[in-house]
Amino acid sequence: AFSRIDGPSFHPVESLPPYEPAYAITVHKSQGSEYDQLLLMLSESVPEIMLTAELVYTAITRAKNLVILYTNQFVLIRATQNRTRRFSRIRIN
Repeated sequence: AFSRIDGPSFHPVESLPPYEPAYAITVHKSQGSEYDQLLLMLSESVPEIMLTAELVYTAITRAKNLVILYTNQFVLIRATQNRTRRFSRIRIN
Protein backbone atom coordinates (compact mmCIF):
# COMPACT_ATOMS: atom_id res chain seq x y z
CA ALA A 1 0.00 0.00 0.00
CA PHE A 2 1.10 3.55 -0.75
CA SER A 3 -0.16 6.60 1.12
CA ARG A 4 -2.09 9.15 -0.92
CA ILE A 5 -4.08 12.24 -0.02
CA ASP A 6 -7.34 10.45 -0.84
CA GLY A 7 -6.35 7.30 1.11
CA PRO A 8 -4.11 4.29 0.63
CA SER A 9 -3.46 2.94 -2.84
CA PHE A 10 -3.10 -0.85 -3.08
CA HIS A 11 -1.13 -2.64 -5.80
CA PRO A 12 -0.48 -6.37 -6.24
CA VAL A 13 3.18 -7.31 -5.76
CA GLU A 14 3.26 -8.72 -9.31
CA SER A 15 2.56 -5.26 -10.75
CA LEU A 16 5.60 -3.68 -9.06
CA PRO A 17 8.96 -3.47 -10.86
CA PRO A 18 11.68 -5.92 -9.82
CA TYR A 19 13.80 -4.76 -6.92
CA GLU A 20 16.45 -5.96 -4.55
CA PRO A 21 15.74 -4.90 -0.99
CA ALA A 22 18.93 -3.63 0.61
CA TYR A 23 20.09 -1.13 3.13
CA ALA A 24 23.39 -0.91 1.28
CA ILE A 25 25.23 -2.81 -1.40
CA THR A 26 28.86 -2.72 -2.46
CA VAL A 27 30.09 -0.85 -5.50
CA HIS A 28 31.12 -4.15 -7.06
CA LYS A 29 27.64 -5.63 -6.57
CA SER A 30 26.15 -2.53 -8.23
CA GLN A 31 28.11 -2.96 -11.48
CA GLY A 32 25.76 -3.18 -14.42
CA SER A 33 22.92 -1.51 -12.49
CA GLU A 34 21.67 2.06 -12.44
CA TYR A 35 20.01 3.96 -9.62
CA ASP A 36 18.11 7.22 -9.67
CA GLN A 37 19.95 8.44 -6.56
CA LEU A 38 23.11 7.13 -4.98
CA LEU A 39 24.85 7.70 -1.66
CA LEU A 40 28.55 6.82 -1.73
CA MET A 41 30.29 6.51 1.62
CA LEU A 42 34.08 6.40 1.56
CA SER A 43 35.65 5.69 4.93
CA GLU A 44 39.20 6.01 6.21
CA SER A 45 38.89 2.38 7.31
CA VAL A 46 38.72 1.12 3.70
CA PRO A 47 42.02 -0.63 2.83
CA GLU A 48 44.11 1.36 0.36
CA ILE A 49 44.16 -1.50 -2.14
CA MET A 50 40.34 -1.19 -2.43
CA LEU A 51 40.06 2.60 -2.34
CA THR A 52 40.86 3.51 -5.95
CA ALA A 53 39.94 6.06 -8.59
CA GLU A 54 38.30 3.25 -10.57
CA LEU A 55 36.10 2.35 -7.59
CA VAL A 56 34.94 5.97 -7.25
CA TYR A 57 34.31 6.23 -11.01
CA THR A 58 32.35 2.96 -11.07
CA ALA A 59 30.23 4.09 -8.13
CA ILE A 60 29.33 7.55 -9.43
CA THR A 61 28.50 6.27 -12.91
CA ARG A 62 25.76 4.05 -11.42
CA ALA A 63 23.63 7.14 -10.61
CA LYS A 64 21.20 8.60 -13.14
CA ASN A 65 20.33 11.88 -11.38
CA LEU A 66 21.99 12.43 -8.02
CA VAL A 67 25.18 11.38 -6.23
CA ILE A 68 25.71 12.23 -2.58
CA LEU A 69 29.32 11.70 -1.52
CA TYR A 70 29.86 11.18 2.21
CA THR A 71 33.58 11.29 2.99
CA ASN A 72 36.33 13.69 3.93
CA GLN A 73 38.77 15.52 1.69
CA PHE A 74 41.74 13.32 2.69
CA VAL A 75 39.96 10.08 1.76
CA LEU A 76 38.67 11.46 -1.56
CA ILE A 77 42.13 12.69 -2.58
CA ARG A 78 43.67 9.37 -1.54
CA ALA A 79 41.11 7.46 -3.60
CA THR A 80 41.40 9.57 -6.75
CA GLN A 81 45.20 9.42 -6.71
CA ASN A 82 45.29 5.65 -6.19
CA ARG A 83 45.06 3.99 -9.61
CA THR A 84 44.54 0.27 -10.09
CA ARG A 85 47.73 -1.46 -11.13
CA ARG A 86 47.19 -4.26 -13.59
CA PHE A 87 49.83 -6.91 -14.02
CA SER A 88 50.09 -8.94 -17.20
CA ARG A 89 52.62 -11.24 -18.80
CA ILE A 90 51.81 -9.87 -22.25
CA ARG A 91 54.86 -8.24 -23.81
CA ILE A 92 54.58 -5.55 -26.44
CA ASN A 93 57.71 -5.03 -28.57
